[in-house]
Amino acid sequence: MSSTSEVVVGREAELAAIDAFLAAAQTDFAQLTMEGEPGMGKTTVWREAVRRARTRGMRVVLTRPTDAEAGMSFAALTDLFDAVGDAVFSRLPTPQRQAIAAALLRVPAPPRGIDERALCAAVLTLLRLLSAERPLLVAVDDGQWLDTSSARALGFAARRLRVEPIGFLVTVRSGSGPWLSLDRDADPEGRSILRIGPLTVAALHQAIKQRTRRSLPRPVIVQLAQACGGNPFYALEVAADLGDEPLDGGRFPVPASLADLVGSRVKRLPARTRSALLAAAVLSRPTMDMVNHAAMERARRAGIVSIDAGRIRFTHPLFASAIQNQAGDAQRRRVHGKLARALADPEERARHAALGTEHPDPTIASELESAAAIARARAAPAAAAELLEMAIRLTSPGEDGLCAARRLAAAGSWFDAGDLSRAQTMLEQATDSRLEAPLRARVLHLLGQVHARRNSYADAIALAQQALEAAADDAALTADVEMDLGYYCASLGNLSAAVQHARGAVSAAEQTGSSGILADALAVVTIAEFMAGGGFDEARILRALELEDPNRDRAWQCAPAFVYGSLLLYTGRLDEALSTLGALHVKTLDRGEESPVPFSCFWLTWTCLWRGDFAAARRFADEALQTSTLLADPAARGIALAASALVHAHDGSVALARQEATEAAQCFEDLGWAVAAIYALWAGGLAELWSGNPEATDATLGPLAAQLTSRPGGDPFLGVFLPDEIEALIELGQLERAASFLRWLEERGATLARPWALAAAGRCRALLCAARGESDGALAAVTEALVQHQCSGMPFERARTLLVKGRVHRRRKDRRLAAETLQEALRIFEEVGAPSWAASARSELARLGQRQPVPHELTPTERQVAELAAAGLANREIAERVFLTTKTVEANLTRVYRKLGIRSRGGLGRALPGGGS
Repeated sequence: MSSTSEVVVGREAELAAIDAFLAAAQTDFAQLTMEGEPGMGKTTVWREAVRRARTRGMRVVLTRPTDAEAGMSFAALTDLFDAVGDAVFSRLPTPQRQAIAAALLRVPAPPRGIDERALCAAVLTLLRLLSAERPLLVAVDDGQWLDTSSARALGFAARRLRVEPIGFLVTVRSGSGPWLSLDRDADPEGRSILRIGPLTVAALHQAIKQRTRRSLPRPVIVQLAQACGGNPFYALEVAADLGDEPLDGGRFPVPASLADLVGSRVKRLPARTRSALLAAAVLSRPTMDMVNHAAMERARRAGIVSIDAGRIRFTHPLFASAIQNQAGDAQRRRVHGKLARALADPEERARHAALGTEHPDPTIASELESAAAIARARAAPAAAAELLEMAIRLTSPGEDGLCAARRLAAAGSWFDAGDLSRAQTMLEQATDSRLEAPLRARVLHLLGQVHARRNSYADAIALAQQALEAAADDAALTADVEMDLGYYCASLGNLSAAVQHARGAVSAAEQTGSSGILADALAVVTIAEFMAGGGFDEARILRALELEDPNRDRAWQCAPAFVYGSLLLYTGRLDEALSTLGALHVKTLDRGEESPVPFSCFWLTWTCLWRGDFAAARRFADEALQTSTLLADPAARGIALAASALVHAHDGSVALARQEATEAAQCFEDLGWAVAAIYALWAGGLAELWSGNPEATDATLGPLAAQLTSRPGGDPFLGVFLPDEIEALIELGQLERAASFLRWLEERGATLARPWALAAAGRCRALLCAARGESDGALAAVTEALVQHQCSGMPFERARTLLVKGRVHRRRKDRRLAAETLQEALRIFEEVGAPSWAASARSELARLGQRQPVPHELTPTERQVAELAAAGLANREIAERVFLTTKTVEANLTRVYRKLGIRSRGGLGRALPGGGS
């Protein structure tokens, strides 16, 4: 459409936005999506943006995909990283380096296929490495044609880039539908959309004069602008075809559509040139060795294509589409068939063979199935699914079993690609056929997993039970289905059924001889029996860890490492839990795995809250929310909201906690995920308690508490919310209800030796005794609770107990002991970052008649942030150094200024303990 030497006209506002975007991208991640109708000039502005980026010294990697490339795996990634040298690739971790090298066809794909998670992580790491050298611009023109596998990898990176000097510049057609989702993947604060609209009459006049070297009369330009709607592509093409003869009645020779416009130009070319253009239009990466050189040279001189180092590019992507549209079905099929015989790449060859026939063809269908396997091995599940759907279309009538097997494979690929709706459709179509038992079992098994994520656990159980019946002769599949059933039943709160199915999984796994299947089954039965109140069989879970196959394809909740980490959390071994769950989380991120991230972040959030590290809890909760937004997974969304609600409930952000807890509870109610509902209600009840609304706390937690305590057994972690409900009931004067719930917590805590539960129960017992006027009993109970806290290592919970003890001392007229105890509670609340709880401690101290000085002691985090700020680091640099968000750094500095009595970072050097005078 234009060369880089041409001046961009009529786009002053757009170019100002480009400059602002590039400036932002030189310091932090930023993304700009340029959206507009075909022909509006997005590519022209995009080219100018690329030029300006290079002028600024930025490194630019770019891709300009076409519609023919949309179905090819990793075509865009190949463009982006083709010029990146081996020295950069050598700095990647081995799994990432192997995955990206295979995806870019630098090495053959490994026998087990490319790990898509490692590949996505590799793209993220590459972008960070490149941007570390100098600011980086990733420029994508016509993003709607990005192949799905490249789009997924880029989207993965966009969700994780925050402070890196990287810009994503993408053009996309208006109304092109869900093309990439990069406009939703990045942080909204670093994302903007620039709409490229029509040019003004003056701008069109200047553009036409620049391109055609002719100056059309103003009346003609005005009519032309009206006829073309200000679309510069249409206007320039029509202006180029205008002759020197006067217009007939003022009518322009404007075709009814762009296809007609292109057709009028192409029709003037020789037949062999038109044939060469059609071949180039349907190829994903057309090159001169695939077409007649002389014929294509005519197309180049006509301005339809450009040729660079043997690569053919249409001067506008619409040309390729228009050329295909004007060809008849039979002509297109002939071209596809000819290309299928000439191409070497199995994926593209199979695709063209399929497009070249309209009748069932077992041979081509088999080739498509093989090509799909290659695509899956290259971690391109969406491409694999599309190839399999072509194979289904070409499967011979009567081959119901083969067709169903291909539908199952396609559904599995769509499931992995994140399109659960399409996976469900494929599976439901497969169940309409008469299937042999093994195939039917696999279809129902996967359909159950889809329903567990999209619809309800009750539906998932019904489907899994059917799968179990059909899988009777397949021990490995039986074990997997039994594990799923154990998880579904536990999620619904049917713990006895969960244990039964988990034990059935172990029995089936032992018959397979597979250590990996057995490891998962041992982990599942361990957590099922634990939840039912059977205690922690640590020897069994350690055996599962020894047998674990980290490469086995299984649901995240069955992984022995995850089960072990969660059990450590539930039993109060917080440092070990953080180490185990943190290591698993890092591995998940290194592999680029998406689905487990919100769940692992939830359990890490919980761990950090109990450890008193509210800043880390906030980071994990934010990560859970960011990741869940694009998973189209209600369970992931719910658990992420629950994590954030818990953080806000603990730090006193009541309104946010209430809102997020309500939304999370609705997600869990829709799914029937009863156990997860505990976490959302816990957050909501705690928020209401500390907003001074015990009635709302009881309304939230009371029914759940009654249900839990009416059943035999159960582990105390299922009653993690009970201390808050008991405290609310005591405030409401409902002492008998409070006592009944308290007895359950005390009994289960003592039976299973859970110090954290006994400490919380002791605090509640003290409150209950105080409400009954039993001062000595209250003091004895709260003192014993603090002994239990020494074993639990939960500073926030200990501070809550100290707050109660301070109140007990105050009521006993022990003013000195009350003040000392409350001062310690206040110190902990301030250190962990719980301002509303700290306010309660100050209020109690004020009742003692003590005026509270501004605390000067800095927490370790505050001290570290202050020292880095005093050294001259910007907030963003501090955030990178200490692994905090920029907002958290700002909050820490605000507290530092208050504690040190200064107003800005300029006084930090003198005010810091040990600083200069």
